[in-house]
Amino acid sequence: MAEPRVLFLCTGNYFRSRFAEILFNHHARSLGLGWRADSRGIALELGAANIGPISAHTLRGLAECGVPVQESQRFPLQLTEPELRRAGHVVAVKEAEHRPLLDWKFPG
Repeated sequence: MAEPRVLFLCTGNYFRSRFAEILFNHHARSLGLGWRADSRGIALELGAANIGPISAHTLRGLAECGVPVQESQRFPLQLTEPELRRAGHVVAVKEAEHRPLLDWKFPG
């Protein structure tokens, strides 16, 4: 049986959702939880000015928390409908911002 998944969402999968994913996975591993986190962006096109695979602010924040970041070097990933269905739990990091984006990109 696959481990349960939590899916963190933000606009561009560059700052907030990546921080949440990496922090969650770090603590889940250290505590022996059976969960794993992924993260995706709802509207990557709105983050077109982002440079590199992940925000330097995110990397700095993780380092300040003592969280290793070697797994974080992938580029942002766009959310797909199958990923929404597969997730055991979905967390949009700012409801006021992300609920309208979800409704726009994934009606219904």
